[in-house]
Amino acid sequence: MELSYWEKTSAYANYDVIIVGSGIVGLSTSIFLKKINPDLNVCVVDRGHIPTGASTKNAGFACFGSLSELIDDEQSMQPNEVIELVEKRWRGLQLLKQLVNKDTIEYENNGGYELFTEQDELLYRNCLDRMDFYNSELNKIIGENVYSEYEGAAKHFGFNNVSHVIYNDYEAQLNPVLLIKELNSHASSLGVTMLNGLQVDSIQKSNNEVEVICNDNLIIKGRIATVCTNGFAEKLLPNLNVEAHRAQVLITFPVPQHKLKGVFHYDKGYYYFRNIGERILIGGARNADFDKEQTDSFGITDT
Repeated sequence: MELSYWEKTSAYANYDVIIVGSGIVGLSTSIFLKKINPDLNVCVVDRGHIPTGASTKNAGFACFGSLSELIDDEQSMQPNEVIELVEKRWRGLQLLKQLVNKDTIEYENNGGYELFTEQDELLYRNCLDRMDFYNSELNKIIGENVYSEYEGAAKHFGFNNVSHVIYNDYEAQLNPVLLIKELNSHASSLGVTMLNGLQVDSIQKSNNEVEVICNDNLIIKGRIATVCTNGFAEKLLPNLNVEAHRAQVLITFPVPQHKLKGVFHYDKGYYYFRNIGERILIGGARNADFDKEQTDSFGITDT
């Protein structure tokens, strides 16, 4: 691509920080950098006009872990590490709410529900055994009685094969695309430059600067480059041990007068659903085939 002098010196050079990826992580990073140091010259680079990754394709859950999910995490982590992870998720949600208008992103604190069938009786009992521990630990971080039994929920929502429900009053839902639009607007108001439609192919160090190489051999120059593409990060940082895991989501046709309101989890958080007006969003199930879902490819499978 042939560039003018003005483009070379003003549009694609002299940045203090170049952020690759304009999803939730990338935009939040740009905002906090500008809040810490308003004089920083920051740009965000993305291949799409809106992010093409999980930031705009997720289910819109503002959650931090169902009880069975936390117990499952104990298989690979110490209990104190699980608590620390939940605290990070919770603090992240609180910071996010400080950056945007909750009403604008359709943030609704309708609570979360974890469902258990008759076949899950042992798992449910394990959750009850650990409920006091997690409520005690999370009381210091989140509030009182994060998890509680809700025996009337199955009848209330009309679930036929649900024996027990554990309720979480602190979980919420939102519209992820409206969230991205709000973060983008906030970042732009702070003076962050948005460079959309640029596919980043590589990042190279040159003397005291970095060069972000994009399609058409366009080079963006700056002092520091930050990769905020999450599951796609390995493409730019091949030595990084990061693997993408896809989660499939579908949305029903309108179901008039359905009773669902809130976010719902099942089977250690691998399955989930929520209301979107009269429609129902259903997602997850990657545990049905971990190998096939370990991919950064978009798409829906038949099973």
